[in-house]
Amino acid sequence: MQCDQAVQSPYAQAPERVAEAFVAGREASACNKPMSACPYSAGTDEHGAWHRGYRLKQILSSGLH
Repeated sequence: MQCDQAVQSPYAQAPERVAEAFVAGREASACNKPMSACPYSAGTDEHGAWHRGYRLKQILSSGLH
C-alpha cells in the first residue's frame, strides 16, 4: 500500500447492509433467538454487526448500561 492511497472502510462500501444486519441482530436478541441464529457468514462485516446488535440488546435489557 502506498502512503498516498486512501484506505476505505468496509462500512463505507455497504453501510445499509451493515446497518440492517445490526438491527436484525438486535431484533433477534429481543425475540430470544439464539446467537447461533445469525444468518451471515463468519468474517463478514454483516456478521460482526449482527453480533454487536445482538449483544447491545442484551446489555440494555440487563440494566448494566
